[in-house]
Amino acid sequence: MKKPWQGLSRLLGSDTSAPTAATSTEANAFVANNALEERLIAAATDPTQRKAFSRLLLESDLLAATPQAPADTSSRIAQTGETISILHVTDGARGSLPALFTSQERVAACFGSGVGYVAIRGEVMLEMV
Repeated sequence: MKKPWQGLSRLLGSDTSAPTAATSTEANAFVANNALEERLIAAATDPTQRKAFSRLLLESDLLAATPQAPADTSSRIAQTGETISILHVTDGARGSLPALFTSQERVAACFGSGVGYVAIRGEVMLEMV
């Protein structure tokens, strides 16, 4: 069985060379909303930070966008066997990808109001998608 962290090197890249000016500029344009995003910026510009980012990604809650916000906004635990529909985004090179986010603000920025989300620990989320 594939472990969720095995795909992280594909996402982060395995290049350990110094970041390029374009990489640094792009990372500086992104403002972090939380500790996970701070680690993402560090990992994007410093290959030595990628292991710490990977670890925090697996430990943090990730948000999967859902088609509509629930009527009840309180948190609850999904029941065994319950199906959760999540939204996908299209990337020309990779096709359809699950819409996973690091914060509520990122979900809203991408899809606007009226969209819901489920928060699941990163390790579990990456095993599911």
